[in-house]
Amino acid sequence: MQWTIAILNPRPQTPGSHSDTSLQDALTNSWPGHDHINFVENTDLTEQIDAAIIRSHNNEDFSSTLPVLAHLHASNIPTILISDCGDEYTGFTNGIGVIHVPSTTDPTTLAGLLAGMLHRQPEVSQLRSQVGLVKQMHGDLAEDLDKLQCELETAATVQREFMSPDTPPVHGVSFSALWRPAGIVSGDIYDVTRLDEDHVGVFVADAIGHGMSAGMLAMMLGRTLASHRTCAQGNAREPAEVMRTLNDALLERRGEASRFATATYAIINCRTRVMRIAVAGHPPAMVVADDGSHQLLNSNGPLLGVFADGEFGQDTVSLQTGDKVLLYSDGFETAFGNDSAHDDLAPHLSTFHRYCLESEESVVSQANARLEQIDRQSDDDDLTLLCLHATPDQAAPRLAA
Repeated sequence: MQWTIAILNPRPQTPGSHSDTSLQDALTNSWPGHDHINFVENTDLTEQIDAAIIRSHNNEDFSSTLPVLAHLHASNIPTILISDCGDEYTGFTNGIGVIHVPSTTDPTTLAGLLAGMLHRQPEVSQLRSQVGLVKQMHGDLAEDLDKLQCELETAATVQREFMSPDTPPVHGVSFSALWRPAGIVSGDIYDVTRLDEDHVGVFVADAIGHGMSAGMLAMMLGRTLASHRTCAQGNAREPAEVMRTLNDALLERRGEASRFATATYAIINCRTRVMRIAVAGHPPAMVVADDGSHQLLNSNGPLLGVFADGEFGQDTVSLQTGDKVLLYSDGFETAFGNDSAHDDLAPHLSTFHRYCLESEESVVSQANARLEQIDRQSDDDDLTLLCLHATPDQAAPRLAA
């Protein structure tokens, strides 16, 4: 094997000067094995070399060699720096793979270092190539993750835009909502839409699962609802009929993967305060009266997207002045699961009941404040809460539903 080694000296000497010639002779005499070595001096680095030795006599010399060191590092050329400069440069030379030795290092040691570096160079080059490939893959992966993050944030923005805007009170019935995704996009969706002068439709759904798939499924339910909550004549369709339509829509899009969801849909005549409600596997709506009495509404309909012949019942409730109706997703069972229970109510329902009675603040404001105090984990569920309040100051006379 023949190797070409450059000896680079910041202080150019005449060719064949004693210093460099002595070093060449010493390295030749000490070289292990039978390799042939050829030396070039003070090359401008345009020649093809296999290794380099750089002499640096002081800090000024070292500074002048920095461009050369950088070039050698970029070219993957093994390099030894002979210098008595301080340790302040050791970190730099180690970082670029340069071996830094004092001027007192004997030729045998130098020859052994050079021979070892040269014989390991194919392996080092391969490793450098692999490191470069890994860095490129890491860069590509980081770029893909940035794209995915951007797409998720765009999906979340679109999802929020599809949510109902704030709905003003209708005949004294006010509406407020809490919507807190566990991640960027949510499997929960809600909708509050005024259907005509007197009627408002309220909807809460929870697509089974998490992340983008659940979010897309929830949005599909929302769009299907928007297209089918009224009939061709413009009249509101009954909640149970709407549930059957949503169930059929999920079954039609089932494909190879099963897609399930729970939902509650109610229509309230805000003038008469009569509410008709249908539930599909969703937690029961809760009605809390001013006197503290409460009622859970659960028509026991099946999950959406499971049974083609699923039957969805419907309840009718007459609301009194001061009543509050809460529609919520099952994430609150975990979020408020450690709260103290009251009577026969589960902890989260007991908390809702207390919020309805013990403060002038809205239920949504109190729930938001409570959630801010809770250390929620990344695997927690999405949270949605709708509150309907039949305010006493604008109660209207009772008419037919």
